[in-house]
Amino acid sequence: VQQLITKRCKALEKYNIHNGSAIVIDNKTMQILAYIGSQDFNDNRYGGQNDGVIALVSPGSTLKPLIYAKALEQGIITPLKKLYDVPLFINGYQPTNYSKTYLGEVTATEALQYSLNIPAVELDRLLGDKSLYEILKKINIGSLNQAKSYYGSALVLGGWGLPLINNAELFASLANGGVYQPSSYILDKKYNKKRILSKESTYLVSNILANAPRVEFSSSWEFIKDMPKIAFKTGTSAHAKDMLTIGYTPEYTVGVWYGNFSGKSSKVYRDKYATGLYTASPTLFQIFQILNSKTWFNKPKNIIKKKICQDAIKIGECKNKVIDSLIKEVIPHTPCLAMRAEVLSYLIKNQTIESIESLSTHKCYKQWTNYKPLITSPINSKTYTFNKYLPKELKKTALQCYSFNANSTIYWLIDNQTPIISQSGEKIYRYLTPTRHNISCLDEGAKIRSVTIVNQEL
Repeated sequence: VQQLITKRCKALEKYNIHNGSAIVIDNKTMQILAYIGSQDFNDNRYGGQNDGVIALVSPGSTLKPLIYAKALEQGIITPLKKLYDVPLFINGYQPTNYSKTYLGEVTATEALQYSLNIPAVELDRLLGDKSLYEILKKINIGSLNQAKSYYGSALVLGGWGLPLINNAELFASLANGGVYQPSSYILDKKYNKKRILSKESTYLVSNILANAPRVEFSSSWEFIKDMPKIAFKTGTSAHAKDMLTIGYTPEYTVGVWYGNFSGKSSKVYRDKYATGLYTASPTLFQIFQILNSKTWFNKPKNIIKKKICQDAIKIGECKNKVIDSLIKEVIPHTPCLAMRAEVLSYLIKNQTIESIESLSTHKCYKQWTNYKPLITSPINSKTYTFNKYLPKELKKTALQCYSFNANSTIYWLIDNQTPIISQSGEKIYRYLTPTRHNISCLDEGAKIRSVTIVNQEL
């Protein structure tokens, strides 16, 4: 494993990546079989004496499987249930997908396999006091030392530091049917075990991770063409500073990290970006070839096949029924809050529904009509820059707001100017002077949403 890490770091130098580490764990005993702190202990130029196994690095997207497993246990999703991947606004924070695009309706399986950020953030929000934060707190992750509100939704997307060893231990818990136990390199050292997930949910998630579309891994095809079944997840931090892949089989868990101990970002080489998939996955596949692990998980008896309504939102008769894998005695349900304001505005914009009135017979209708209006343009706390030499006609700000009131009339309140009457979802344009502006959208039910922006001209 040391040789693989050293060789791969040499190959990644052109991406300005100079450090790498790895860990291999025996899932049954939680003994550490391989512990590679760096690519070369004697590499003084790139800090080879640092230990990348215990260093704080961004986990990127690697922890999303824990969220999906818990959501499966709670009945919020099933593997083939549809979710919405549409823009999300959280108090001025707007998480985006790595691709900067949105896919609309996707199954929970697709959302996890494609590592979509919005569905993961949404599911974590819907889990409430059973979210990722609580899972990590239950096992006393040392680097998680702030209140839940400190991390917010960024926790889901890798906005904090987690040692590779802890990340690998979490994945070993998926392999061990949801039972967490710290690893050890001391022979026969035993720690207390804690159940953090069910064996049924971890089984379903393991199959989702193992069945990711192979077309995504074309750059690593030489390493996976004869590969046995492996459940794995990649992660790439902001600015591609940390790139990881964590994977497991019933016998082993492997974690691989590449980056720079200096904290410097990787760089683009020949129009190719460094990602966890490209940098770390090939090494992980090679390690599993050495391990020669060929078994897979036995299906728990409480996993059953049953027909479900796949519709993300059921309007009248179910439009899409499919056979899905469910956890026995867990009743699938879609919380009203899953249809957040952004989703409802997406449905209206794409003419899935004509207006909020189309949902008047739905059990959640009253709750949805109590939503505040949603301002989709302009974006809160954003600075907009215009060329001062352009005419005012080309420097107008787009205003768009969705109301969830039965009456679709809305009122734009810009600073202390006369209100502008418009309709829900209608996009209008107004010239705003180069200064700070307070903009509000008021609906007929006296509910109001406000944003603050800055316009400047250069």
